[in-house]
Amino acid sequence: MNNLTAVGCFGFAAVCASILAPLSWMTGLSRLGAARVSGFFSLVPIVTTALAVLLLGESLSGWGAGWQPAGGVGCGTC
Repeated sequence: MNNLTAVGCFGFAAVCASILAPLSWMTGLSRLGAARVSGFFSLVPIVTTALAVLLLGESLSGWGAGWQPAGGVGCGTC
């Protein structure tokens, strides 16, 4: 990995993952209310798995195919 790629990855993590994602979640929470938004929190593991397959070319097998997203949904609904 060259320096430009590393800086890009760091910038993405710093801006998107650390600022934009929580800001979007908080904005949705304030506009729609906790009762409506809480149901979407359970979808995070499923959406993350789908995006990893579609955008990153990850493969689903064994643990990642069903148990891991299902476990995340189960933990998110507790």
